[in-house]
Amino acid sequence: MNTKTKAKLGAKTAKTVAKHPRLGKMAFRVGKPVAEHKVRRRVERIGTTARAAGEWVVVVGPVAAEALGLVQPPKRPHTARRVVLGVVIGATAMYYLRRDDRDQGPKPLSSMT
Repeated sequence: MNTKTKAKLGAKTAKTVAKHPRLGKMAFRVGKPVAEHKVRRRVERIGTTARAAGEWVVVVGPVAAEALGLVQPPKRPHTARRVVLGVVIGATAMYYLRRDDRDQGPKPLSSMT
């Protein structure tokens, strides 16, 4: 419905309400819930669209920013050093914690369980 048609319809309704005030009150009581329902549906649709757009920005935004060169890509963590350091610390700990076992010689397999 275009604006001109809406204006004509509004003018006709205003004339009718001016002639019959009771009819206007009744129409308001009936029309208000219908209008509120339409507004609620529209708000739900807008909310759904906004949520979808927000999810899209969260998922695609960082990738797009990197592609456009707006931000630098994150640096890869240096895990090899950490792994080697962990192995060295673990081996050293085992060496010192099991020193008394080395002095006695190897244990039989049945006692290790």
